[in-house]
Amino acid sequence: MNLTPHVDALLPLFEPEGTVVTLTLDLSRAGIPVATRTFLKDVVEERLRGPGLEKTARRIRKHMGSLVERHPETNGLFLVAGTTAWVALELQVPMRNFITITSVPYLLPLLEARARAPRVAIARFDLRTGLVQEVDMGVWSELGAYRADALAGDYEHTISGRAVVVRTRPHALGSGIGGGRRSRFDESRLEFTAAMVRKAARELAIHARKAFPEAILGFGDREGFPIFRDHLPPSLRSRARYVGPTPWQESDLRAAAYVAVERLVHERTEAELLEFHERRAKGTFVALGSAEVLDWMNQGKVARLYLDTTNPVEGSRCLVCNSLFASPPNGCPHCDGRTVGTSLAQEALAHGLKHPPLAVTFVPTPAPWLGAIGGMAALLSAKGMRVKTGGRHD
Repeated sequence: MNLTPHVDALLPLFEPEGTVVTLTLDLSRAGIPVATRTFLKDVVEERLRGPGLEKTARRIRKHMGSLVERHPETNGLFLVAGTTAWVALELQVPMRNFITITSVPYLLPLLEARARAPRVAIARFDLRTGLVQEVDMGVWSELGAYRADALAGDYEHTISGRAVVVRTRPHALGSGIGGGRRSRFDESRLEFTAAMVRKAARELAIHARKAFPEAILGFGDREGFPIFRDHLPPSLRSRARYVGPTPWQESDLRAAAYVAVERLVHERTEAELLEFHERRAKGTFVALGSAEVLDWMNQGKVARLYLDTTNPVEGSRCLVCNSLFASPPNGCPHCDGRTVGTSLAQEALAHGLKHPPLAVTFVPTPAPWLGAIGGMAALLSAKGMRVKTGGRHD
């Protein structure tokens, strides 16, 4: 799923009155869960009673009524509503019930869902057929179906020239090819399968040029997968791993794929957290708290950002010089301009999106250790991104 158009459209949105509503909901394929209905009634309705939110509240209520006829695979909703904006995305990825109202759209939950459900290629092969699919934020699509054409008919007749009836007549069940011919048949059979697998690898490499997968998961023949993997370019080969035999039911295969993806994401996140904690223990190249992170980010020295999607990290922005402050709105000490409330987590994320590259780790929640240091942390780079901006961060 391509989120870039939605992200690009929402990034410039800024309403100083604090009327931008970001809402995420947990939806199940069978219907709206009771917990979600309670959240809508007790939390959302209460939060949407503020000034300037009446029209937005009515629009959200109307949209919630239409969710009864949503796509059957929908698992979550991401919604941004303001006086000048409306974006509602039905996702096939689970979301948590969450709402925040501030001056900017809060994109962390959407990008966290993308990090949690990355683009992955699924390759499955047996001796005769192969299938390569892509799953991206829960959406499955076929990239290529393959067939070892020389094996489509009768194996032994193809190689030996024997009539099929010879080995299928009841009194001739023991007949067939043997000895040297059997060996040549086995070699030819594997050669046809290997040719099919190599073709699949070439076509996946071409597709990856425009849509690079985070991982390639293999199912089916254990002997065929190394051939497939070895014919991938090095950048993809290191991302390929064999999962196991192909389950009989498609639903079981998808469940196994989701478990493998979840394990990959967990391993990646744990490695990124381990790097941060090791650097923090040494006291080198880390920034703790929103004020420190934003200051280093303004200097182009932030290499990786650590955020908690459930903690917007409230602060303020100057409407004149765009300076950010880790404190409530109380006027700008630099230009005496008016300041308004904002989400510093979103401001930091937006800065990184506008000035790539910047890696982001969405910390598993709850994350009390991150909250204790100000809701935000970063790894610093000695070289930095060499990005200069006009605003100052205090």
